[in-house]
Amino acid sequence: MLVLALFQEKERQKQEKRDSIEMRRKEAEERKQKLEQERVQKRQRKTERLEKKRQREEEAAERKRARVKAMAEEAAAAHFCANCGERGLVDDEERSVEWYECDGCECWYHGECLTQYGLIMAVTSLCYGDEWTCKRCNPW
Repeated sequence: MLVLALFQEKERQKQEKRDSIEMRRKEAEERKQKLEQERVQKRQRKTERLEKKRQREEEAAERKRARVKAMAEEAAAAHFCANCGERGLVDDEERSVEWYECDGCECWYHGECLTQYGLIMAVTSLCYGDEWTCKRCNPW
C-alpha cells in the first residue's frame, strides 16, 4: 500500500509538473501572440499616420497651386495693353509675349504694339535701368 501511495504521489507530481510546463507554454504563446498583435497594430497606426500626412501634404499642395494660379490670373488680368486693349494672359510668358510698363502713366503695352522706335527705347531703358515713357507721356 505504501508503495502504491508513493507511486501515486510521484505520478501526481509528474502530472503537476507537466501541467505547469503546459501552462507556461500557453502563457508564452499568448504573450507572443499579443506582441505580434501589438506590432501589427503599431504598423497599421504608422501607415494611417503616413497616409494622413501624405493626404494633408497633397491638399496643401493643391491649395497652393490654386492660390498661385489665382494670383497669376489676377496679375495677368491687371495688365491690359493701352494700345490694343487686350488683357494679359497667364501663359504670356510661356508664349514669349513681352509687356512693357510706362514709368510715367503706368500703362502697359505689348512689345508688338509699340513702334519700332518705342520698342528700342523700352528695351534700352530696361538694359540701363532708365525710365521709359510711352508716346502719350513723352511724344518723342
